[in-house]
Amino acid sequence: MEKYILNENSGKPKMAADFDVFLKSKEKRITFERMKVLDYIMGEELYFNADDLYLTMRTEKTQISRATIYNTLSLLCEAGLLVKNNTERKNSSALYTRV
Repeated sequence: MEKYILNENSGKPKMAADFDVFLKSKEKRITFERMKVLDYIMGEELYFNADDLYLTMRTEKTQISRATIYNTLSLLCEAGLLVKNNTERKNSSALYTRV
């Protein structure tokens, strides 16, 4: 998996810049919703799942669909900025963590 690194700074600005470069390289649009998901991810604990992220964003009055969250998480994994950890328990959703 290729990583897109722009600068030496750590944290949110670097992750956002890396995601921006990745989206441009894949000819994907840089949308407000995608960047909002990224912003929430930076505030999450070490591990989180997509449904909890969706509920958190909806609770805070962010208008976003569940599909947008799942699609954005997939793009972030493809960019090498998140890792998806599938759980072995039945009926359990995948956990994500930042790289």
